[in-house]
Amino acid sequence: MRTGKLIALGLFVAVIVLAFVLAVAVLKGHTDVQQVHAYSSPEPAQPEPRATTADSASESVSLSKADELKPKPLTLLEEAQIGAAQRGHYLVALFYDPDAPQSQKVLTQLSKVIEADYKKRMELFEVPVTDPDHQAAVRLMGVFTTPAVLVFAPSNAVTHHFKDFDDVGAELSKGILSPKMEEIMAGLQQRKVIFVHVWPTQDTMYQQNREQLEGLAQLLSASVRVVYIQSEASEEQHLLREVIKLDPAKEGPITLVVSSKGAILERIPGKLSRELLLKSFRKVLVSRSGCGGQGSGAGGGTCQ
Repeated sequence: MRTGKLIALGLFVAVIVLAFVLAVAVLKGHTDVQQVHAYSSPEPAQPEPRATTADSASESVSLSKADELKPKPLTLLEEAQIGAAQRGHYLVALFYDPDAPQSQKVLTQLSKVIEADYKKRMELFEVPVTDPDHQAAVRLMGVFTTPAVLVFAPSNAVTHHFKDFDDVGAELSKGILSPKMEEIMAGLQQRKVIFVHVWPTQDTMYQQNREQLEGLAQLLSASVRVVYIQSEASEEQHLLREVIKLDPAKEGPITLVVSSKGAILERIPGKLSRELLLKSFRKVLVSRSGCGGQGSGAGGGTCQ
């Protein structure tokens, strides 16, 4: 009886041990499978963030703005203009085709006249239009018919241009202007409104008027240029009498308002004020738009 109980107890213990071993084996096998799977199939690496379309566009705009801010290289003609201006000389720029039969004749004519009559005032600069190094200047100045001459004053204003070479000396003389006429021409070529103030030596209002004009020039620096002319200046008598049409001996201080197209729109005698000058400038703007009353130019009438 006792022996039978011991056998039964032994079988029971054996079953429990066997069950425990099987459970451990199953658990270990499951863990190994997970480890193998984890090793053979790792999580994919996260890609580095890529620039969005907006980011790319923003970067492109920044680069283009930076390019715009970079100063453009000077053309060979512009370098020659600067050099001549530093020496106080006019620059005579000859645009020509080296292969054209008359080019050498024109070049010789200009050289001889400048050497004989204008050596101390003018310099000759050649612009062969077929030379790649001069293409930028050709496009900038818009000279496409040759031979042609542009005359640049020390102020950088183009004072004359011609394509007729029958009398080169007479043509060159037309390019030489008085200093104040050069200033006016430079302002007009910049499309500015010019206030020309003419004053006699004994003008007691000169300093006050100059302060008002300087204030206007600073306020509207992008649109206005002021030129001062002493009425007794001998080199400016042609400008005063023939161009402006005024008698310096009879006139007191006077200020002329010249539009960007060269028309004298108003003559203001005597004392100036900020309000008066701004009113005159507004009249110029009105004349440009064709609105306003008398003297407003094409269109006339009043714009509502």
